[in-house]
Amino acid sequence: MLDCIGPNGSIIVYYAPFERGRLRKLAAAFPQPATRLNDIADRLWDQLDIFKKHYRHYRFGKSNSLKSVLPVVVPELIYAALDVQNGTEVQVVWEQMVVEEDSAEKERLSRHLLAYCALDTFAMVRMHEVLLGL
Repeated sequence: MLDCIGPNGSIIVYYAPFERGRLRKLAAAFPQPATRLNDIADRLWDQLDIFKKHYRHYRFGKSNSLKSVLPVVVPELIYAALDVQNGTEVQVVWEQMVVEEDSAEKERLSRHLLAYCALDTFAMVRMHEVLLGL
């Protein structure tokens, strides 16, 4: 991550308090990159704020979560085809991967997590493009 994020500009996330918290915990655990991690945490821009304050749709229901907003804003992107489909499952699979001793199984779990993270990231990119087009 540190190799991919430059020193300037905003970093778009969905639900910044969670992401900022993870970055701060990483900074506390790893002193060497702590300055860079804290800098990233300070530059987060929360896409969720748009859907809380400015863009509402009845199909969101009572939630502005990414899983509620995405099917309305970018319906072609779906999590159902993935082996890991939500944040709770991510946490479970992560824990399994960390303790897994079989390297093939560890790799399989890693692929599932990367696929989920890739879709989460692409979802924010596509939603940003849709919002820019409004």
